[in-house]
Amino acid sequence: LDPNALRAMDMIDKRFRDMYMNIAIGNLKPEKKHVMMEAMLMEQGLIEGEKWFRKGEWGAENFERTGAHRKDLLDIMTSFIPRDSVRFNKRVIGMKQGTVETPFGCTMLIFEDRSIVSHCAAIGCDGVKGFSRRVVLGDEYPELVDPLYTGRYAYRPTLPMQDVREILGDLATDAKMYMGTGANLSTYPISEGKKMNVVAFKRDPEPWKYPDFTYEVTREEMVADFVNCNPDPRLWAKPIHWGIFHPQHTPVYYNSLICLLSDVAHASVPHQGAGAGQCLEDALILSRVVGYLYSHSPQSVLTSQRDPSDRTRIWEAAFEAYDELRMSPSSASSCLYNQAVITFRPLCHI
Repeated sequence: LDPNALRAMDMIDKRFRDMYMNIAIGNLKPEKKHVMMEAMLMEQGLIEGEKWFRKGEWGAENFERTGAHRKDLLDIMTSFIPRDSVRFNKRVIGMKQGTVETPFGCTMLIFEDRSIVSHCAAIGCDGVKGFSRRVVLGDEYPELVDPLYTGRYAYRPTLPMQDVREILGDLATDAKMYMGTGANLSTYPISEGKKMNVVAFKRDPEPWKYPDFTYEVTREEMVADFVNCNPDPRLWAKPIHWGIFHPQHTPVYYNSLICLLSDVAHASVPHQGAGAGQCLEDALILSRVVGYLYSHSPQSVLTSQRDPSDRTRIWEAAFEAYDELRMSPSSASSCLYNQAVITFRPLCHI
């Protein structure tokens, strides 16, 4: 996570950063604490002996590489709120507002298990393929709903550190980016250093032609993707193409009582963990503006069932403020992390 994300943790809850750091893992060598990644060539010998071998690090003194298992992070976050307020293992298949079957001034969520709930507002944080994006943009911007294929797919194994050390030796202890022609390989330790997360990226000039965002191939096809890099025969991964998609420009982050947050609004493709950091910044801003308006509004307005129109205006004002505060920086970061440059500002809508 980047420094802004860690500061956002502090501002969300004073306990957050310390609890996160207790479960986080970074580079295993102390001298690599501030290194984001180290660049190497993805070829036989890793260009050992060249002048720049082991000199391809990038990072900053104010940056400390950290990451955590998603479940552990969710456990921390749910500890800040009443446990009975959280439900996991639920999938939204429908979201409605302003319809005859929706209570006035409410949003309705329909789940895969056919349960239905109504709330005064809904915040979609459901990823680049999220259902909430269609609800927010579908009426006015239907052409911007579906994400775009970036021309990259990946294989994503998680390997025991012991197995990786047999192949990479001490190179396995810290984050590396192995670069090849039309392909690259990202590796970094996770799970207290007991495992290695590996993401093997492959550029793809063809359009994505599969109905789903993942597609299983043969092991031979997977190995062929990296044949020019002389892959180690011990390399193994489940041969599944994970298509890497990016949302199109998002002109607005809310539609009345439904609001978009994080990747469903402005995903940034790998690398550098930008998406997770942006999510924390989004959550901080949105919680502050909602909290401010609620704390400065009469309780009778917030709880009214007979005429919730004033409450609706409060939520819309909060979402509008969030939209104005986050639209520019999040869009800019998303474009930058997608390797855009100043020349392409009209395309990125910065």
